[in-house]
Formats: sequence, structure tokens, C-alpha cells
Amino acid sequence: MRLFFLLFISTLITACAGLPTQREQFYPQHADEQIDEVRSGRFVLRLTEAGTESRGTQGQFELMRLSSMTKPRASRRVLIWLGPLGQSLGSLEQRPDLPVRIFDAQGLLLSEGDKRRFAQRLLGLQSSESVNDAALDRLLDALLELITRATKTDEQHQLAVGSAQLHLRIALDPVK
Repeated sequence: MRLFFLLFISTLITACAGLPTQREQFYPQHADEQIDEVRSGRFVLRLTEAGTESRGTQGQFELMRLSSMTKPRASRRVLIWLGPLGQSLGSLEQRPDLPVRIFDAQGLLLSEGDKRRFAQRLLGLQSSESVNDAALDRLLDALLELITRATKTDEQHQLAVGSAQLHLRIALDPVK
């Protein structure tokens, strides 16, 4: 009986260890997928609301653009947010016709509630503020788009987030 119990527990542990989790994919996933572009730089995000002190965050980013010749829908952009000391804060992945997927610092896909907390932490928002999920999704899409389209070594942008203003400064690293 004891042997049966030990076998049952080991089988259960083995089965649980094999459950799939969605992880971020920084590198090519298909045989014909290639890295078209890699950029890096620094960012400063500052949120200002009437009557409150501005707050925000700063750090580094890496942006990769990947494409596939045979699977055009598999093309994607991956934006990796890094803290001031280079530690991963998380990443965003965007594919054509799909919403942006957000991964945590460990590379695990975030649920809707976790996405909101990640975006609030990244943007310096307080959890009690009334910025709805749709506005946060649009904001993350806009941030990804602005960083992707940045061409100057130093750019500044302003975005409206509910009743607040978000100031984004992008400093691209020189291309080697």
C-alpha cells in the first residue's frame, strides 16, 4: 500500500510538472523566422494629473522585430522593459490582428488582472485611479508603436490617459 501511495504521488508530481505554460519567445520560433531589427535605448515615463504630484519610472528597453516569409501572420514585435540596472521588468509581444500580450519578469503570460497591475506599476499609476482596462491597452499599444517608430536619438511624446498626461522620453542607443 505504501509503495502504491509513493508511485501515485510521484506520478502526480510528474504530471503537474508537465503542464504547459505560455512563455515569452524572444528568439525565432519557426525555421524561416528571422530577426529583422534589434534596437535598444532608454525611456523615462512621467504621469501628471491635475492637483497631484507627477510620478513615473525610467529604465531601458530592447525592441526586436521578427518576421516569417512563409507565415506573415507570425511576424511580431517584442518589447522588453528593463529596469535602471538592467533587470527585466517584463515584455510586450504584438502580432498582427491580435491584442498585445504581456509577460512578467519571469517570462510568464499575465492574466488580465496581472496585466493591469503590470501597466500601473510601469506607468507609476496608483491602483485606486480610474483608468479603465481599454485605456491601458490603448496606451500600451501606443507606447509600443512610438518606440518602434522612433528614429531620432532623443524623442519626447505626450499621451492622454484618462484625465492625466503621460510624458514619454525615448533615447535610442547608437546603431552599431
